[in-house]
Amino acid sequence: MRIKMITFLRADVLREAHFAHKSRLKIQLHGIVEFIGLRFSSLVVANSNSMKYSVSDRHQDLRWAILPNNVQQQVHIGNTEKLQIRRAHSLPANDYVVATAAPFSRVKNIEFLLEAFSKLDLDSARLLIIGDDLNNAGERERLEALAERWQIDTQTVFTGWLDNPLRTIAAADLFVFPSSQEGSPNAFLEALACNIPCMGSRIPEIGEILQNDELQFGLDSSDELTCKIRKACTDPSYAQHLKQLSDRCKQTFIFDWNNEAVRIITGASCQQGVSGHENVT
Repeated sequence: MRIKMITFLRADVLREAHFAHKSRLKIQLHGIVEFIGLRFSSLVVANSNSMKYSVSDRHQDLRWAILPNNVQQQVHIGNTEKLQIRRAHSLPANDYVVATAAPFSRVKNIEFLLEAFSKLDLDSARLLIIGDDLNNAGERERLEALAERWQIDTQTVFTGWLDNPLRTIAAADLFVFPSSQEGSPNAFLEALACNIPCMGSRIPEIGEILQNDELQFGLDSSDELTCKIRKACTDPSYAQHLKQLSDRCKQTFIFDWNNEAVRIITGASCQQGVSGHENVT
């Protein structure tokens, strides 16, 4: 039909399929769909530079634009609401709460956070895990078994899936995102909007958001993350420093995503002489 198509690329599905050890047939199907979709696109809009570089290694000569996800709302809660939320999840009022949020899958790497937390040896620390299984894959049972094996099950709370987790995240003291692969993670950007310090894994996609090494940790060993959590738990000035750095990173992602998308589409139309025909997928 010769209608110009602009494709918004939200995830590297082919890379994730390899990481999750999908069958060869599924990986081949992902590859075919990706090839056809991108080759017929007039412009590909990735939500991170890292994703662009990853996908462009497989597909040359595509036209690219970058539009990251954004911080959609700011979340502030008072002490009264904070105590109510903690009470609802059986969290002591004065304990230091480390939170994470994600749909459970191996890619989200929650096991790594459990391991780091198990080395803290701090009775006053709690781990709040928000999320649940993807496709009933048994990941929650595996993580709960690990918490029990590492003897932190009494300090760990699995909330299950929450439709609106932001206020629960805001009731924590620190958000940690240990994912091993991402695009431009909404869960992490939402956590940045919750007015608490945030740390993330030292992977390129997270590094584009957290442009400060103090807020990042490596995935080769959980020792670095353990040390940073322990310092945040025991040193209020360090925790405040992390919060200030997190607030600074957040400012880059406070913008109107819809307006930016329209600007990119309009710019692509003008450059290619398109008159009112876009098929945005």
